[in-house]
Amino acid sequence: MIPAYGLRDLAVLGPEIACILGAALVLGLDMAFRSQSSKRLVEAAAALALGVSAALALGRLAAGPGSAFGGQVLDGAVPDVFRLGLAATGLLTLVLARREGGSQGLLHAEFYALLLFALGAMELITVSQDLMLSFVALETFSLAMYVLAGFNKAWHGNREAALKYFLLGAFAAAFFVLGMALVFGALGSVRLDAASALLSGGKLAAPREMLLDLGLSLCATALLFKVGAAPFHLWTPDVYAGSTTPVAYFLSAGAKLAGFGALLKLLGAVPGCPAPFPQILAVLAVATLLAGNLGALRQTNLKRLLAYSSVAHTGYVLVGLLGLGTAGSGAAASVLAYTLVYAVMAFVAFGLVAAAEGGLKRPLLLEDLQGMGFERPYFSLALAVAMVSMAGLPPTAGFIVKLGVFKAALDGGHTLAAVVAILNSVVSAAVYLRVLVALYMLPKSPDGAQGGARLSGTLGFAVVALALALLALGLLPGSLLALGSL
Repeated sequence: MIPAYGLRDLAVLGPEIACILGAALVLGLDMAFRSQSSKRLVEAAAALALGVSAALALGRLAAGPGSAFGGQVLDGAVPDVFRLGLAATGLLTLVLARREGGSQGLLHAEFYALLLFALGAMELITVSQDLMLSFVALETFSLAMYVLAGFNKAWHGNREAALKYFLLGAFAAAFFVLGMALVFGALGSVRLDAASALLSGGKLAAPREMLLDLGLSLCATALLFKVGAAPFHLWTPDVYAGSTTPVAYFLSAGAKLAGFGALLKLLGAVPGCPAPFPQILAVLAVATLLAGNLGALRQTNLKRLLAYSSVAHTGYVLVGLLGLGTAGSGAAASVLAYTLVYAVMAFVAFGLVAAAEGGLKRPLLLEDLQGMGFERPYFSLALAVAMVSMAGLPPTAGFIVKLGVFKAALDGGHTLAAVVAILNSVVSAAVYLRVLVALYMLPKSPDGAQGGARLSGTLGFAVVALALALLALGLLPGSLLALGSL
């Protein structure tokens, strides 16, 4: 007998439904008004859909925890903040796309529709309690992102980036399907709440528990690929460099919010994170930190540098995950705060890359920033704030969230991993100081990008406002600390 579902179930999925309906509206408007002026109408419709999605996520947050579709969807404070962050990331991507649309070929209804489909699926995976539903959401946003990565064939290395992302993503999807099959073999169900209940009650025989652990590990592997954790990170620098700047930002911030939102649910199904989960996670975190920071040290291409930086930040979030299952560690809140702040830092950095590369016919290099500190003071100050925050130095929000993940790991008893992460912060400081040295301490390059590095319009306002927000949250971290009460 098919169970009956009603409006209450649909209300829980309001943010996701807004994105999907928005995508349909965008495509419908494009079909009805095929003209140059309709592009602005399509853009406004996409922004409206994301604004409604954010408002509905905020409403769900105020309403408290809820479930839908027989428990297959379960929202709460942490998932709802993830959904709110994803909607905000989508709006920031639209700001970047509006600036870069003419030069990067993004002013098409298909771009906005793919973005909305991806965001709807990303929001869904953060609230899903069913691995089958999670897989559908994972593949929906993955397919959209594969197309977005190859959206502009004229961009540098675009086809190679899209192909590499698609092929490696297909392998990651296979891991998830195999893991889901093993979970079903162990439980006769693919529900995470069923796994949690059986494990916490000690009702599984040892062979079935081993099968369940292996299945959950394979599912986690697919999600670790999406967030760019080592050794599944090799696609990251090529895809970021080959994608247009708005897409690179979306891949960086959106994938982290969705991936870590899903990982929190998946690892939450393993009560107390029994061995060997914490040990494996600690090794992955350390490997990711080293791969990201050491890889970034060698880069002169700004987008490749930011790609390796993204890998390193994934490592810091994994360090925060080590505290899961320990009472009072605040691991979930630290992961949530870090991913949200990273989305802001990444927007400021990618937004400034977009502003600087506008007049160039090639990728933006470090040497293009030489001597820009005094010629373009507002641009340079905003970029300096982003770099200092990414390095985790006071008085910025990056410093506060790094303290949070270190504390979570220490409270979970993972002192060695926390120490390695702190030492990696020193290495990462060298990465970001290279940008500051280029801005303020090196002579101007004759082939530099100073002519195009201007902050103006919506992008300039957003970059400056969020750079100031990074400073404000570092000086007055009450809002970030309040996430611990969720």
